[in-house]
Amino acid sequence: TIEHGGVYERLELVRRRLAFKDQVPISNVEMGEAITILKTVLSEKDLHADYRAKAHRMIGELAEVMGDTRVAIENYREALIHNPKVGVKMAFARIEKGSRGK
Repeated sequence: TIEHGGVYERLELVRRRLAFKDQVPISNVEMGEAITILKTVLSEKDLHADYRAKAHRMIGELAEVMGDTRVAIENYREALIHNPKVGVKMAFARIEKGSRGK
């Protein structure tokens, strides 16, 4: 089961699913499972900063899909703290700017 997989395998499972979110919408069940996996990864002791950044990035992406801008911003911000090159600067700036206009 995925609970017994390594950090890389768990992150890769979620990353692969997110890669197709535009072609095949993610169900609420899949989102819940993905968030559970990512939170489990984040609970790992001595987790490398790159893995921590990737997990926060993916939680941010899932939050965007769900329309939860606040959670997306929080997780993108956290991802940037752990790795400024994690690939969320544009998404972070876009949704942060949009949320200020509300």
